[in-house]
Amino acid sequence: MFDSLTANQNAKAELSATINDILMGPGVDGGEFPASEGVLVSELSDQQEQLVLAAIAAWVNDAAPEEAGSLLATHESQLDQTRIAYANSTSVDGDNTYLRVDGPRVWIELVNTRSRSTPNVHYHGVLRDKNDDYGSTNPST
Repeated sequence: MFDSLTANQNAKAELSATINDILMGPGVDGGEFPASEGVLVSELSDQQEQLVLAAIAAWVNDAAPEEAGSLLATHESQLDQTRIAYANSTSVDGDNTYLRVDGPRVWIELVNTRSRSTPNVHYHGVLRDKNDDYGSTNPST
């Protein structure tokens, strides 16, 4: 997905801050999602949009099939309002790469990092639903 970006798209997708870990994980977020940043999917080609949708599907399809289908349809309907962004690097195997998909409901973060306890690169990732997830103060019934 990030490898397909043009120079102009890449400039819009690159975040100015260095991010070393997920921002919206359990116990590390303040309940408020950061302001949306990055390149809008509506500015991408049809082929690039399909790569974004495939990235979302890779996370959403871990849910039960009926739920996954419903969520994926929602995220696809909101794709033009979704942004992708990165910090540090776009190389999934590099050090401290931070990747984000941020839509009206979907929030996906993936970062590869090192720590003193695990000196090799390892991944932290999270899928959140901005309207209805474990961090919601108003979960749907």
